[in-house]
Amino acid sequence: MSAYMTSIPPLPDLVLSPPSVQARLEDEPDTTVRDDAGNVWSQHYLKRSQQVLRFPGLADFFVPVTDDAVRVIATPETDERTVRMLWSTQVVPLLRTRQPGVVLHGCAVQLNQTAIAFLGASGAGKSTLSAYLAAHGLPSLSDDTLWVRSQAGKPVVLPAEATIRLWKDSEDALRAADGARRLPDVSYTSKGQFALGEKFAHCDKTLPLSAIFVLSKHDVPAPIIVRREAGAGLTDIVQHSFLLDRNDPVARRAHFESIATLAASVPVFSFDYPRRYDALENARTAILSYANETRPSAASCGV
Repeated sequence: MSAYMTSIPPLPDLVLSPPSVQARLEDEPDTTVRDDAGNVWSQHYLKRSQQVLRFPGLADFFVPVTDDAVRVIATPETDERTVRMLWSTQVVPLLRTRQPGVVLHGCAVQLNQTAIAFLGASGAGKSTLSAYLAAHGLPSLSDDTLWVRSQAGKPVVLPAEATIRLWKDSEDALRAADGARRLPDVSYTSKGQFALGEKFAHCDKTLPLSAIFVLSKHDVPAPIIVRREAGAGLTDIVQHSFLLDRNDPVARRAHFESIATLAASVPVFSFDYPRRYDALENARTAILSYANETRPSAASCGV
């Protein structure tokens, strides 16, 4: 058992209601999230006794301000697996922001008995990099969303669901089909989902967070790792964080204070590397070279 193992607070239950066409909502959304093509991906209606997280054409999740069950109404065309994928990858990270800690748009792998995290916008290559690392000796703790909590005054990363999602070109380049179990597809994305623990190693222990790497989409000739100044590191984490109750000043203040504490506790680096699949080993080597400078002692997942 890890010295950093900690219990995970339970989430509200998810209750599936009969499918229905999405009703018109008269008020304006407080938050609108768009995909890389500029299309509306989700809308958050927060000034309600039951907040609504709408995924147009897919489903509405009705979230009470209390810890009561979350009710979902999917459209007739949306199957249950798609609903549960939206729940686990989109709604749960927002619900976790009501619990202690910070939820980030990122991945984490285990290295030298600690966790290192990779943050970045969609398309920055987080999942591809972490999948490559997981296939080459650095087990994955989480994919796409990352939950950091404080234990004994130190930030720790909690392991997430043992899956990883990859675009088709990354899937082919990493030869994911050669040894990784592919899970059923969902309707709203062409990303393939694979079970960890076979081709891609998985760590299921809570580990101390030793570093945060922020990925850009810049293509450079060779890997570049640069330590971020304190203010820049704080801004990086804020930009890649989740928060559900954005209209609540108490929640906003607690959110910022938690991020400020994290930024002061863990070094933040910018990380650029060549955007070619054949250069991923160079990226791995750069990360290992960084890690050789510090080797904290804690419980390990075997690496």
